[in-house]
Amino acid sequence: MRKLIWGIVEFREHELPQYARHFRELAGGQSPDTLFITCADSRVVPNLLVSTDPGELFTMRNVGNLVPPAAADGLSTGDLSEASAIEYAVTVLRVANIVICGHSGCGAMRPCWRPVRSTMRQTSRPGCITPPRRSPGWRTRLRNTPSLRDTIASRRSTCSYSSST
Repeated sequence: MRKLIWGIVEFREHELPQYARHFRELAGGQSPDTLFITCADSRVVPNLLVSTDPGELFTMRNVGNLVPPAAADGLSTGDLSEASAIEYAVTVLRVANIVICGHSGCGAMRPCWRPVRSTMRQTSRPGCITPPRRSPGWRTRLRNTPSLRDTIASRRSTCSYSSST
């Protein structure tokens, strides 16, 4: 905890002055052009990776940078926080780009590139496995997962989004 508090003090004394004007501008609202979906892994630092300043990325982080697919009715099949972040970025912020950024050595993705071992148990949903020592809510889609593009395309009828790319 001392390290965190010291970091806040260091930021306020040394970094904040050079960003003060920029933060005042951001206080009026944000207008990022990119939704950056990435892993919650502490080694992944989105703004550092893509050399952006505060306010330039709308970032969504979760374990494994997973985006649950939408069902036929357009509703998310998983936790609504991912769907909410994507919908907000697309409909309110009107981002032009959506980036899903994975990383090497991701423990959440390990079941996708390693053979499923006998310690894995099949869940009630086809294409999902639950690794041992994880909560039942943690799932990795292995197959039958529509792409994000298909998910967004299926929801375009309810959004006023158009991409510039």
